[in-house]
Amino acid sequence: HLCSDGIHWLSTRNMKIRHPNCDDLNDSTALQIASFGFYLQCLNFGFTNGDVGMTDVGMTGIAQKCPNIKHLGVSFCKISDKSMIRIAECCHDIETLIIKYADISDVRLSKIAEYCPNLKELVTSS
Repeated sequence: HLCSDGIHWLSTRNMKIRHPNCDDLNDSTALQIASFGFYLQCLNFGFTNGDVGMTDVGMTGIAQKCPNIKHLGVSFCKISDKSMIRIAECCHDIETLIIKYADISDVRLSKIAEYCPNLKELVTSS
């Protein structure tokens, strides 16, 4: 698992990272991860220390700059329908989507079904 300091170090060296697992991710770190862009294929992140963690700002940045994500795991983040819909619109190659301890609305699910034709696994819990 990478922390924000590790992500910052990697992003300053133009590394081509494909599968980061990140704990205690915030918007700033999410935007640094987004700098890996097209190389990023798998991203698992969560927030466990009780603060806000990643919000729509970080999620939208990942959606816009990382269209080749195939596996996305999101836990304990305060993200809205808008940013999850943006992920679905931009990241058509998602095969696995894990959303834990975050609100799951019918709007999100319908857009994920509409825009993610390669989705093979959807895992949810609240």
